Amino acid sequence: MIEPCYNQGDRNRTMYEERRLHLDELDEWRTHVKEKPKKHDEESKQCHEEHVDGTNQFKVGDKVLLGKTDPRISPSELDAN
Repeated sequence: MIEPCYNQGDRNRTMYEERRLHLDELDEWRTHVKEKPKKHDEESKQCHEEHVDGTNQFKVGDKVLLGKTDPRISPSELDAN
């Protein structure tokens, strides 16, 4: 089988084009990766801001579940009520 004869310039041009395409793909991935965390951060921030508005405050008469080892509430405070 006879292999086609390539000119050195043609081979270099082909390699250059392949590398350029590869670099373009890497640039696209880099852009995609940079945008994805920004989108995630924006969604997380929005979700956080919805919960910070103070609607999770307890009112008199609300029933709450207390753990046995909650360091913020001592047993003497529970007996006083």
